Amino acid sequence: MNKMKKIGMFFIVLIIFSILLSQLVFSLGIRPAKTEINSNEFNTYSGSFWVVNNDYLESELKIYVTGEMADYINLNVDKLTFRDDHDALEIQFNVSLPEEVPPGQSVAVIIVEEELGANIGSTIASKLVLKHKVYIIGEYPDKYVKTKLNFHEMEDDFEIVAEVENLGKKEISDIKTTFYVNDQKQTLETLETVSESLAKKENKLLTAKISKNQLENGEFEVLAKVEFDGQVQEVVKNLIYGEPEIEVSYFNDYFIMGAINPYTLELLNKWNQKIENVFVDVVVKKVLANESYEKVADFRTVPTEISAFQREVISGYFDTTERDEGNYVFSMVVNFWNIYKMSQKDFEVSVINKEEDLGGVSSFTGASLAENEENKNLSKDRSYVKIFAIIFIVLFGIIINTFVVLLITKRKRNDGWE
Repeated sequence: MNKMKKIGMFFIVLIIFSILLSQLVFSLGIRPAKTEINSNEFNTYSGSFWVVNNDYLESELKIYVTGEMADYINLNVDKLTFRDDHDALEIQFNVSLPEEVPPGQSVAVIIVEEELGANIGSTIASKLVLKHKVYIIGEYPDKYVKTKLNFHEMEDDFEIVAEVENLGKKEISDIKTTFYVNDQKQTLETLETVSESLAKKENKLLTAKISKNQLENGEFEVLAKVEFDGQVQEVVKNLIYGEPEIEVSYFNDYFIMGAINPYTLELLNKWNQKIENVFVDVVVKKVLANESYEKVADFRTVPTEISAFQREVISGYFDTTERDEGNYVFSMVVNFWNIYKMSQKDFEVSVINKEEDLGGVSSFTGASLAENEENKNLSKDRSYVKIFAIIFIVLFGIIINTFVVLLITKRKRNDGWE
């Protein structure tokens, strides 16, 4: 019943919000919503549209242009001020087209945006954004192909599809597509379609297949090179196979009770691209006598980034000063890109009274205490050998030097150099 009440409240809030928003939208409007300019008919064009103040509200609006053709649009004003006696205000614009207009439809968008006051502080506010679109139609040449690149995932393969459409003035007698994609060994695979003809206004699907065995989980850039009657066009799109995955591959087995324990959490990136903003949400639960769980702590690791197919170690500290001896479960969920969450993974961890309780095993190195002591003794022995070697080299050098001096002195005496 409580669930039904929550759903009901949600819909009531949604309806109220929609009513408020609709009142805001209908208070201002644009007439007309678009302008179309044919580049065959105009090199320059002067136009206008009206911003309508339906509810006679006072408001400040700023005006600017965006879009691929924005550089060729000039406005007569960059602001509008409505008083309560204004029912509509006109915005005029001029269009100066470049010498070469892109074939087909290009667009510039004139934005009319409400300016919010500086005194709204930290309150939630919304602003009205209206758009007038200017469509510029460029003439198609004799030979022109529009290409869309898509992928169809099949059971064992990916079908790569180039949808080609002849928008030119003449028929195309010979068209084919070559696809280039890197496989899992970073070897460039080349896939070529058959040659076709393409009548005016006709479209066709040029396809090729690549086996999933040649790929791995990740993103692959696919280049489609379309060749038609001596011309070349290239289209690039990413093929995505599988989903990004980061695995928690290691976490501590033991912590010492009543201490600030360092921990090591190792992450493995199984994706073929670098993944950023990776962090782990950890919930700590104590295992009770009846085998149930009691949540005792939770924390989040520092964010990091992991290169493709690489491991990254996150280090931190876990406080057991207020924790009892016993078994715990660390439940971990890896988050990344602010949109992905991996499945929960649990690690069983023991909190022990002292290191000897491990039966001679160090909780942080995983080596036996006897092995550690043996390694220390071996290290000491090696140090002694190094010291003796150094002493031997120094003594040997002194002896050689003394011998050379005596030899030179003897020769001097024999030659009468005294």
